[in-house]
Amino acid sequence: MSSTTWPSQGLGKSGYSDPDSFGISAEVLGNATNSNPWVRLAPQQSTGRNFLSDFTRWVEIPESADEVASPLPQMIREIRSWTGWSQRYLGEVLGTSHTTVRKLETDGTVSAKSRPAATRVPALHNLMRRLYQAAGANPNRLSVALEIRGNDGQTAIALLVSENFPRAYSRTLEALHGPREDMLTSGRNTPLPDATVEMI
Repeated sequence: MSSTTWPSQGLGKSGYSDPDSFGISAEVLGNATNSNPWVRLAPQQSTGRNFLSDFTRWVEIPESADEVASPLPQMIREIRSWTGWSQRYLGEVLGTSHTTVRKLETDGTVSAKSRPAATRVPALHNLMRRLYQAAGANPNRLSVALEIRGNDGQTAIALLVSENFPRAYSRTLEALHGPREDMLTSGRNTPLPDATVEMI
């Protein structure tokens, strides 16, 4: 078995040509170079510099997945701030328990049980943000508007529970600002008889 002899001019344990500094033994590295013609050792020249510090200073190790902050706690806090909802009430809207909402708001940890509710939070957050602005940044006004029943007897809350977000949005805007003019005039294209015309 062949072995590799490392230069000793100013190198060794403190130089970049020492394979031990990379966790590779000379025997393993020697086998790699003998068995694979594409593996070549860099010229062994002493530069007085440390290889690792010179060529890895730009490397940034990303945070692990466990250390990345979840956006769920902030989203849930903002939804409750905009609407004045309790964790229990938000749980009813999301179709889950208040303990699940508390867990999501505390640390954002998603389990198999909380996954369905967690996946609904971003869309609900986006909708509530727009409605909060439409309500003049008034939580009480928004909360009342969400409970007003439309002509079909449904509230925006009921539509949110059924995940019908577009209708919940329009229903809340109607409660805040009244129905749009085009909705009031829809179905009235038939000309009305002139009241001044004498009936024969």
